[in-house]
Amino acid sequence: MYASVEEWRAEAREPMAEWITVRQHIADLETYAVTLLAHAINAYRWPEELPLPERCDTFRAQSIQGETFGEDLTSEIAITLKTSVGAAERLVGDILRLEERLPQCWTKVTTGEAELWQARKIVDACTTIPTTGGEGPRTGVTGLPGTAVDGLPDGYAEVNTETEAGTGCDAGAGCDDKAGTGTGGGVGTDTVSGTEGSAGVPPAAASAAAAWTTVDGLVGPSLGVVGPRRFFTTLDAAILTVDPGHNERLRHRQPDRFVRTGHVKDDPGTSWVYARLDPADVVYLEATTQWLADLQASQGDTRSNDVRRATAFGQLGNPAAAVQALGVHTTRGLDPVPQSDAETQVIMDAAARLAPLFTPRTQVYVHLVPDALADPDTVTRVEQLGPMLASQVAALTKGSKVRVTPVIHVDGVGITVDQYEIPNKIREHVLLAHPCECFPYSSRETRHLDLDHIRPYAPGLPGQTSPDNLAPLSRRAHRLKTHAGWQFDHPDLGTYVWRTPAGQQTMISPHGTLRSPSRQ
Repeated sequence: MYASVEEWRAEAREPMAEWITVRQHIADLETYAVTLLAHAINAYRWPEELPLPERCDTFRAQSIQGETFGEDLTSEIAITLKTSVGAAERLVGDILRLEERLPQCWTKVTTGEAELWQARKIVDACTTIPTTGGEGPRTGVTGLPGTAVDGLPDGYAEVNTETEAGTGCDAGAGCDDKAGTGTGGGVGTDTVSGTEGSAGVPPAAASAAAAWTTVDGLVGPSLGVVGPRRFFTTLDAAILTVDPGHNERLRHRQPDRFVRTGHVKDDPGTSWVYARLDPADVVYLEATTQWLADLQASQGDTRSNDVRRATAFGQLGNPAAAVQALGVHTTRGLDPVPQSDAETQVIMDAAARLAPLFTPRTQVYVHLVPDALADPDTVTRVEQLGPMLASQVAALTKGSKVRVTPVIHVDGVGITVDQYEIPNKIREHVLLAHPCECFPYSSRETRHLDLDHIRPYAPGLPGQTSPDNLAPLSRRAHRLKTHAGWQFDHPDLGTYVWRTPAGQQTMISPHGTLRSPSRQ
């Protein structure tokens, strides 16, 4: 029991103060880690005195933002951050651009005033700035609160951003601008006028580099010291300042068109479809979907309209079956267009014959324990869909042509050949056993990857090509193992161990990637 409010508050504030202290330590370590990462990235730059490898079967270089690095830079980072190599490459590219083109923002990150993710948002926004042509950036403004400035929203004030005449970028600043675009003391925002760029720099490139420098001066003072909403407002205004045509280009650009599908993880019985179409296509698709849903209702279907629409949309997967149900309700897209009822009936008759033929042929891979085939509640794993009950798999294939193949035991016991080439039977065993690449945290599906001999193939020795000596790897992972000093072992069935030259060790098991608690 507490004798007073003050006593209770004093006790409650103790764990709060401890939590705040720990969070500050974490923030300090994050700042230190970012600085070390930038140092590691620069250390991985390919030395100018060393020739670039020309052969593909050796340790190679990778290019990021026009710079050349050792090939395993992003792989080491990916393992550390538990992410993909592609995400690690984007991280490296963002850090390079922050160092070279946004030095004020980068300083905020390396001093702990702002977090890296905030600065990366600025990089993302700056990548929309045109690199060819355009009006060029406006100069002499920053995103500081104050009086209105011509061309900027209220709340932005003009400040002096001039630097000493003729002061170029400091050699350590990494700025791409030449004379007239200083980085010391203030933010140089002079742009290249006329048709000539700075010495040796094309006009468009010089203009784009100056635009980045201007954005650095506009948003740098706000980074880490204002709330997210105010910061992103400042960033949007900065982009409009250096790229007045930004919003107009977005308004007139050709919209993306796509259709994407996926599986609903928390409802294994459903999947989703998301599409961006031409407006006319949406109108007709909507009308056809609703027509089919109404037809179901007229035939006694008492489910909700949404459920009937979902069923109707699925019927469109077989165009002939939809025509058979609806009739020729529109001539849009028909070639030739029917000119009479007789010609329309010809289409209907053809649809009735074609409906079975239009049933799509798909191959669904189902992973399950063979002894549990008769149990409808057996949990299976369907490639690209995830976990499903056996009864749900039956519903998935209902109405389709099903071809049953022999059961494949993924342990591959007793399957081996005395050759380097991998037969399809062995390849299928390996791919079914490994839906994703055998590289830490990789999500690459294995259907189109190479199969690598874990223990290098030696001519003349029997039984080297078998499922227990093969693993699906990307070309880069294969080169790291073969030419970059990365060690790849297979101690047990279903278990793989990677050791990197930087001292990281990970184990890949059927459950995922596990990291060693200490450096090896």
